Amino acid sequence: MREAREYALDMLVENKIGVLTRLTTQIRREGLNIRSLHVDVTDNPLISRVTMRFPCMSGFYRDVLERFSRMNCVLEIHERTQTEDRDG
Repeated sequence: MREAREYALDMLVENKIGVLTRLTTQIRREGLNIRSLHVDVTDNPLISRVTMRFPCMSGFYRDVLERFSRMNCVLEIHERTQTEDRDG
């Protein structure tokens, strides 16, 4: 049986009520468990940065990424590498 790998995403999202709920609800629908979640401000008060880490099977991860990218509240999405995770 294949092991799930840990993935990390950085997302720029609309800074509106309910956006975090929409993101975490999507993870729940996928049947995934959030290992780490961080929300931070940006220079633009209308945009927040969300960093989310979760385990996922590699083949299924692309589907998850695609669904996040289709959400209206997600403005940009970037995959974090292991080097970026170590460097902060």
